[in-house]
Amino acid sequence: MSKVLTVADFDDLLLHFQQKHEKQFNLLQKHELAGNHGLAYLAAWALLEDFAKRIGPFGQRLRLMNEMLDWVAYLEGNAADRPRDITANKFQLAKSMTGVIPSYELMKLVIAPKNAPQFYELMDSAQKYRVRRNTIAHSGDDVSMAVYQDFKSKAVVAFDEINAWLMTAIKSKK
Repeated sequence: MSKVLTVADFDDLLLHFQQKHEKQFNLLQKHELAGNHGLAYLAAWALLEDFAKRIGPFGQRLRLMNEMLDWVAYLEGNAADRPRDITANKFQLAKSMTGVIPSYELMKLVIAPKNAPQFYELMDSAQKYRVRRNTIAHSGDDVSMAVYQDFKSKAVVAFDEINAWLMTAIKSKK
């Protein structure tokens, strides 16, 4: 990861995360006070999604670097099996954010699931939290207070995980 993410990259990720957190938390509180749990859910979700999209380009770069290193090892005779071809589309790297939530495989190249288990649980497309987010966003349905509180409690932990990971990464790089 050190070849792809610099201190400046971590600083930038942390700054964006903190700014987005403040904005989304204010929206979340506004919607909570109005009793609109669906919109409060989406306000919290937006922070998680923004972070995932921001780490996407770093995951793309790491995947490409790993594939290139596999080829170097093969060409130098240090690997018996020929690696899979690197397709041209893997060289089309996003500059600052991906347009969609990156795959689990790309995200875990950047932040290990052990460092943010709640983040990964919430972002898992097969889990109820992401399915519910999609239902709210595409149908406009609201959610009960209990459903919202369940999600919010996990989201708050995920926010803390991300913040702690970024702070630790910055400290370890300096």
